[in-house]
Amino acid sequence: AVRVKGHNFFTEEGPEEHALFEHNLAVAAVPHPLLLGDDSTPAGFWLPGFTGIHRNNLAVGCARGWKLNVQAGAGARQSNLEFFNNSAHACGFGWRLFPPHQPPTPIEFGTFTAFRCGTCMFYYSSGNINHRDHRFLECARAIHLNHYMNGLHAAPFFTDLVLVGNTNDAEPFARAGLAVHSPKDNEYWLVSGVHVSNYWDTPVLHGCKQTACTMRYERTTWVNSSHRTLLKPSPLTGIFHDMDGTLTGFPNGWVTYDEEFNHFDDGVCTWDDPRFPEGMVCGFADGSVRMRRLYVHGQEPWQLDNKLLEVVSDAGNDTVVFDTKKLYGWAVPAIANRTYDMRVADPNDFQQLSWQYGTHPYVFDAHGYLCVPEEAAALNETCHWTQLNRTRVQPVIERLTLHLNYSDWRSGFDGTAGEALQYDPDMDNHTFGSWAHKKWEFQCDLYANLSNASLEECSGRYWDEHSLFLKFELDQQPDLGQVGGRLTSVISEKEAPRSMTQSFTARECPASGCWRPRAPGADEGGWQRWSDPEVWACAKLTEGATIRECRPRQARSAGGRRRRLMGEESEAA
Repeated sequence: AVRVKGHNFFTEEGPEEHALFEHNLAVAAVPHPLLLGDDSTPAGFWLPGFTGIHRNNLAVGCARGWKLNVQAGAGARQSNLEFFNNSAHACGFGWRLFPPHQPPTPIEFGTFTAFRCGTCMFYYSSGNINHRDHRFLECARAIHLNHYMNGLHAAPFFTDLVLVGNTNDAEPFARAGLAVHSPKDNEYWLVSGVHVSNYWDTPVLHGCKQTACTMRYERTTWVNSSHRTLLKPSPLTGIFHDMDGTLTGFPNGWVTYDEEFNHFDDGVCTWDDPRFPEGMVCGFADGSVRMRRLYVHGQEPWQLDNKLLEVVSDAGNDTVVFDTKKLYGWAVPAIANRTYDMRVADPNDFQQLSWQYGTHPYVFDAHGYLCVPEEAAALNETCHWTQLNRTRVQPVIERLTLHLNYSDWRSGFDGTAGEALQYDPDMDNHTFGSWAHKKWEFQCDLYANLSNASLEECSGRYWDEHSLFLKFELDQQPDLGQVGGRLTSVISEKEAPRSMTQSFTARECPASGCWRPRAPGADEGGWQRWSDPEVWACAKLTEGATIRECRPRQARSAGGRRRRLMGEESEAA
């Protein structure tokens, strides 16, 4: 098919099964102005769903080499597409799927080659596909996937991927752009096997730009490609997990954007590796290090929105930008078994705040596409050869201590996980989310004549709540600044909720409630409702004057007042 108007090779709504497209050539499909809008960007091969058999086909110079535009009904239900040894040359998109769709059951794509396309392979949102032996050469972008639909234990989205930035080894520059743009807001991305050649100083890997999520890679090789990742703190960049050491040099290596609060002096991170510009590499040779996204969100009041989050550790301090697109909060790359101190850079203090540590499967599940024959045999299964010699990441104990600082009065906090403590929270001994808080002793020291009880509460030790008596004594010296404090909480494996989340709400008063004045007794004349006209006796100042003088009538008895409010005849005072 050469210069055919509209889509070239296609079926209709998708009820067909095993329709074979083999050894076909689609060249320069021409937009058709009179057909459907979809024909304005015609495809060499158009699919209504994951259906049919496509083998040994070639699309050249088309707006879309292959275009999957899922059709409701039969097309959406199909899951039997066989895709093997197809090619797209000089197309706008080699493969394009939109709107979001994934096959109902997992399928596998065989060899696919895209050469000098705008985007070799584009998915708006998909999953349940293992792309095997794909070769993308000199494309402006090799892979772009907006959203990933699968979980932690799904097959890799790409296996044995080949990326070539320039087919001419003599030219020391890439003819390709950024290679892999992995999902911007979904966890669990996995690529098993990628060979990168001749990208030189053009970045290759990027993703999770709006959520700082985690992207997993194993079995990577690099030839004439010096810049392996694109890393920026704004917009956000995700966390790359090097499962087997082929990306960073050690197993369970981690790459993310550089933050000074992770510049620990024990050598866990380096931040001057030229392979990762503007980034940092963290890990130890024994593979024991874990890095997770600490997602801080649910902030109230609204004045905290879009403000920087100040983060401090023993290593240093830095700020984290607020994301307004997906998280509507802050993403802190946190190294397990460390301590971080945080405060929103705003005069307002948080009344509500939540944090989430990684995801439960990442922290507690072994994961990776490795199949052990003995384990498979025990389940009466066999290992596919592609699952041998892969990596399995085993869970380790991950704990964290978090400090949340505030500058105004709080009697206590309510939390959704763990328990309130009257002593220092300890990540090694206490349950997930347990907390306590304390007042700053150096700020209390500015106050004179505090009672012994108040001095004890201000001694710098942790409490589950502070008394209103302390607040009363502090309020007697309003010329001094408010006494702030620190809320400390821990992350541990003990009783960790599935959500891996803790949410705090500040309380102005103890759990027993705030102080209220007592109700007046009968001997005090009962209640007076001063907005009630009958309470007042008014008289003109002079004859004919419009200005009146009003004085309260004599107070009614409590009983008479009560009867009048119930609609009965009132009793004169």
